[in-house]
Order: sequence, then C-alpha cells, then structure tokens
Amino acid sequence: MMLTIASDLSTFTLSAGEPFLLDVQFLDPAGAVMPLTSRAFVLSFYGDGRETVDAIAGEAMADASGAFVRFARDGRLSEALYGQPVIAELAERYRLGRDVIASGLMTVAASASGVASLDGGVTGAVVTRVTIRAGADGAAFTQRSMTFDGEVAVPPPAVALGALTLSGALTAGTASTGTIAGASAGSMFTTDLPGLTINSAARRYAFDGIAAGGVAGSLIETLAGATGSPRSTAIAIVAAPAPTPTPTPTPTPTPTPAPADVVLAPHLTGPINVGTLSSLAYRDTGSAAQTVGARFRRATNTADFYFRMTGPGDGMVFRIIDDDHYRLSRLVGGVMDDVSGFAYRTFAPRLVAQPGTAMIALRTAADGSAGFYQDGVLVSEWVSADLLDALQPVRGTGVRFVVTVGPAMADVTWGAVVAPLAIRSATFDVGARTIDLAIGYTGSPDGYDHALDGGDWTPARTLSSSIAGQAVVRVPALTAGYRGVVSVALRQRNLPSVTATVTVTV
Repeated sequence: MMLTIASDLSTFTLSAGEPFLLDVQFLDPAGAVMPLTSRAFVLSFYGDGRETVDAIAGEAMADASGAFVRFARDGRLSEALYGQPVIAELAERYRLGRDVIASGLMTVAASASGVASLDGGVTGAVVTRVTIRAGADGAAFTQRSMTFDGEVAVPPPAVALGALTLSGALTAGTASTGTIAGASAGSMFTTDLPGLTINSAARRYAFDGIAAGGVAGSLIETLAGATGSPRSTAIAIVAAPAPTPTPTPTPTPTPTPAPADVVLAPHLTGPINVGTLSSLAYRDTGSAAQTVGARFRRATNTADFYFRMTGPGDGMVFRIIDDDHYRLSRLVGGVMDDVSGFAYRTFAPRLVAQPGTAMIALRTAADGSAGFYQDGVLVSEWVSADLLDALQPVRGTGVRFVVTVGPAMADVTWGAVVAPLAIRSATFDVGARTIDLAIGYTGSPDGYDHALDGGDWTPARTLSSSIAGQAVVRVPALTAGYRGVVSVALRQRNLPSVTATVTVTV
C-alpha cells in the first residue's frame, strides 16, 4: 500500500518499508499555480512529547502543470516509524521562523506484500499529488495519484511575459471596470496611471474617471524568473467625446423665491453605525497610506484590524486582546495565529474603559508600516515595514477590520475616519450683510442652527444641496456698521453634538 492521506492532510497512512512520496502544489485564490522562487518547505515528524523524530526538506520541482514541492524518502523512514504514534506537520520556512500549513496523524501499518527496497534508493510506482488553494473555504485541498518520475528536480519552464490589454478604453470623465488579458500565471501588476487601481489576483482593474484625456502611464507585470520581467505596457486615458451642441432656449424670467430651508440629501459614505452587530469591511488601498477605525465604548471586547492583505484570507493583523494589551498576528488561509517573536504588548496610555468612548484607528503608511491610534494619539508600538516584510514577504494592498461587539459596545461605527461636519469656505456679502458657509457633511442632517460670537443658537437657512454631502448655509452677519472678525458656529439640528466653527472678517 502506497501513501494515502485524508483530503485535508489530517491523517497519513503508510506500510512499514514503503517509501514516503508526496507532492504539494500551491494555488493562489484565483486557482493559478503559485511560483516557488525563494520559498522553502519542510515536513516534520514529532513524537508524543513534541520531540522531533525526523524531517524531510521539500525539493522544488516542476512539470507541465507548474511548480510543486516534493517530499521523498525511502522505505527506511516508514520502517523506523512502525509502531510509534507520530504527528506529521507541513510548514513553510521563514528567516525568523516558520508557518504551519497543515498537520495530522501519521500511522505506519504492518508491512504489505511487495514493499520497496531498503537500499537507500527512493523508488515507487505512484506519488500522491496534493494541491492547496490559498484562501479557499471548504475546498482548500485536492489530491490525485500520479506516476512517480524519480528524484531529479526539473527547473520551472521559462515564461516570457507578453503584452497586456485592457477589456475597455479608459475614458476621461467616465468611471469603468474591466479585465486584464495576456497575463502570465502568478504574476503581479503595478501601475503609475492616476486613478487606475489593479487587482492582481482577479486580473481586474478599476478606473475612477477623474484624470484628463491624454494622460499616459504604464501597466507593469512582474513575475520572478520570467523572461522580460518586469514588462511595461503603455496605456493612456482617452478624451471624452465632445457633446453634440443643442440650441439654447431663451430663458424665461422667473421671480426670485424667498429663502427657505431645503431638505438635505443623506450622505452615507464614511463611518456607518452598525449597532450591536459584528462588522466586516475590506478596502483595496494599493500602496496609499490609510486610516481606518472604530468608535465604540470598550469593556472586555476584541477588535481585529487587518492590513497588508494579500487576499481575502491572508494578511497581517493587529488584535486588541483587552483594554490593556494587543498582539500582532498573521492570517493565512483564513486562519489567524500569533507572530513568533512579537510579544504580548501593552497600550500606552491604556485604551478607554466603560463608560467612556474613543476612536480606535489603525494607520498604515505608504511604506507598509503601521500603528494603533486612540483619538489621534499613538498608543501602540509603530511596527516598521522591515519587520513586516520579514514576517510577510509579499507586500499587502488592503485594509479591513472586524469588531466583536458585546453588550457594552452598543454604539459602533466603522469606515474611513470622516468628519461629520466641515466648513470648507465662508463668503461675506457686504451689501446683504450675510455670510454663506460652504459645508461638507455625513449622515442625514435635517438642517442647521448657528450662533455668532458665542451668542444664542438660531436657525440657519440651507440654500442648496445639489450634491449629497455638500450644502451652502446662509447666516446673517452682525448689525450694519460692525467691522472686524466674527466667530460663526454651526450645529446639526437633529444631532446637536455635531458642530463646526469658522472665523470671518466682516
């Protein structure tokens, strides 16, 4: 009987005297075979007391299906393990440690007829080939039997990068999404074209339509070991087609209406209140710096802030353990474990405790470093990009976080940290003795009150709200003849705690 395993690598069965022959092939979330350049794997065997019994270093090989790792040992291994309870553990080696991929029970049965020779040569008819798909849920492992082709490592076939094409034109003024054709399996993309973001795993792009026509850039494909890597494909933004002119009708004079309050359109971007539910969000940020946070009342709850994501199930994690401590963890294949060598750390100052509230935010820099902030103050160690590069060699491109909400956390918001009210400009009309305040807002305000120089709150007029999240509020200036600087305060009528202030020279 040759090597047999469970589909999730939870058990291994072999007859004494049989060779151990196992191939492991790794797929990315999209199902493409992953390159193995500069990566190392080991299959270790442990006894009851976690003592190492033996270990097989994986050998990088390749065939027509792509790169894989082979673990091969002659029949002396199974002969030596006969009758012992042994745990087999598959792991990837890193410079500062290793990451366990799967482990299971190794059972060696009594010798079967026709066992292999024990003369030191690894021989066998078939080898068990297992594929492991990163980020897969419920179908991460598949296996099949293949003809054993000996121990000679075959270098991966050379891949020549070709020209890339986008499924649609990038047109100024028009947001669009599409696919990238002509890419090689396992390659990564970068671009310097403004407004264009790339999802390497999905082979897709998104364009925000803001840049002007004629702006040019490049789409760059990189694949370790490939011929011509990195390869740059020129791309440019097409000017929007000129609109067809239409006759301008003669306007009919209309009387100017009296000022009246305008119902403001709700502006739902930015923080969203999720009440007592758990929240989950993902933002593909490229290499941009990012601040993502949660405002809540803390007790003994947990919060996981994910960053440097390489896929939906892989990335680095800041985990809040309690009010006082946090830990740096790694997410691999949807499973989170603590990073070896990064100790249980203490917040300084301590995170806010019940019944207070605070904005807890993770800030990431463009170089990939990160740190925790409480109400704008750094409370954790700032973790350098060098350390994170050592722990996760492939730089991530996303930010998300999960908050486990308990009874004491009844008010939770998540998202990019956006001010609920901001006064962007103030314009004084000397003839009308009025001040127009251009504002940006979030939420669903029903109107605003104003106060001049600390006086009483008085309803203000909302003149326009043609764009959700923006409005113009008109307030009267002080009496005629007054000259100097006046302080104007605004507050949201249905949520008076939301305020903003500006000074205006009249």
